[in-house]
Formats: sequence, structure tokens, C-alpha cells
Amino acid sequence: MEAPDTKKITVLACSIFRREIEALIDTGELIVDAHYINSMMHMRPEKLSTVLDAATKRMTQDGKKIVLMFGECHNRMDKYHSRIDVQRVKGCNCVEIILGKERYATLLKEGAFFLMPEWIGRWKEIFNDELGLKGDIGKEFMQEMHKFFLYVDTGLAPVPEQTLNEISQTLGLPWKSIRTDMTHLLGAVQTALETFNS
Repeated sequence: MEAPDTKKITVLACSIFRREIEALIDTGELIVDAHYINSMMHMRPEKLSTVLDAATKRMTQDGKKIVLMFGECHNRMDKYHSRIDVQRVKGCNCVEIILGKERYATLLKEGAFFLMPEWIGRWKEIFNDELGLKGDIGKEFMQEMHKFFLYVDTGLAPVPEQTLNEISQTLGLPWKSIRTDMTHLLGAVQTALETFNS
């Protein structure tokens, strides 16, 4: 199979993947242009849909093919599946894309609430402002739905133990850290790239 011309391909990704994608570009494992959309858009699915539509339209009109680095972040993500110029990576969400389907499913079943590196600095905004999980309400909800926080460590920054301790104390769950490489993330992008020439 002929390799895709990556000069004509753009990775359009949630910013939750920015650090990891940039690391893969720096090492030469990915040779693509990359553009990012703020991960907080995940909290506004309708707005995310509008922004993605506009971005994909603009880029494809410029002759680009697009690899979408998003999970099922709004209920119309499947509209991209029938397009020949846009391919979304496989995975229901960012954690599954990074950890792989089996590992993600196992940890989810064990009761994990996943914390990604890019979100960790904004946890108060996410839990308090966006999810409304404050005080005793937050503790009660988290303890009812989950058994522990799981920080996904991709090895590109120190594990933020102080922040994780604060989250644990505030929301009443212990935390753990899991180390992962970028095998699944890179594989997801490469599989999407290959579909352009299949």
C-alpha cells in the first residue's frame, strides 16, 4: 500500500492530546500538521459540533484531508464516518484512545474516574463550574459512582501529586496513577492515515 502524503493531511485534535501529539511530531513518529480545539468544548457539545463543522469545511476546502482526534464527544460524530476526506480515530473517548480499548474497559469496570494531564490544572473549573460537583454533593456523587481517581501519566510531565491529593481530599476518593506510553495513540492516528489510501 502506498503511504499517504502527509503534507496534505492535518490532524485536528482536542487539546487534551496536544502534549502527546507534539511529542510524537518532535520525535518524527508523526509527520503531520496539527491543529487543536480547546478541550473545554467537550462541556458544550453543540458548540463543539459547530466548531468542528466549520474547521473541517475550511480545511477540506483548502485541499486537506483530516484525521479527527476526538472520541464520541457529541451525538453527531458519526456524520464524519461516510466522508472520504475526514477520518476520526477509533475510540469512545480520549482515555480509550490513549490506553486502548481493553485496558480502558478493565479500569472503568474497576471503578476508575480518569484524570488526564491536560485537565488536571483546571479540575476546579471542571468539577465546580461545569459539573456542579461542589462540597458534600460532589463527594456523595463521586463516591456513589466511582471507587478511585486514576491519573493517566503519559510520561511527559511529573505526576502532579499535590493537585491529586487536593482533588482526593475535596471529593473523597483515593487516587492512583497509571503509566502509559503512546503506542495506542500513535496506532490510532496511523490507522486513520492508512484509510486515506485503502
